[in-house]
Amino acid sequence: MPDAPTFVVGQQIVLQGTFKNRAGTLTNPTTVVLKVTDPAGTTTTVTNAQQSTGVYEGTFTPTIAGDHYWSMKGTAGLIAAGREMFVAVPDRTP
Repeated sequence: MPDAPTFVVGQQIVLQGTFKNRAGTLTNPTTVVLKVTDPAGTTTTVTNAQQSTGVYEGTFTPTIAGDHYWSMKGTAGLIAAGREMFVAVPDRTP
């Protein structure tokens, strides 16, 4: 399993998902929902916006250290990025 991306607690990060139809063409879903679950089990729905056809982004700022899981789902039978993970670590700069 590849290493998960690592960010510092309090650092704003960009989460990006792409949506394709069965033929593999980037396509816009009717609705996109981006959710992040933190290590405490709290799930947050994150506002997202279309960047280009089939590409959506949302920004999230982790407030606690540990493994975070996120998913971006769309409607209309489109395939989206599955569940992804990132790690938030404490800021140790003096």
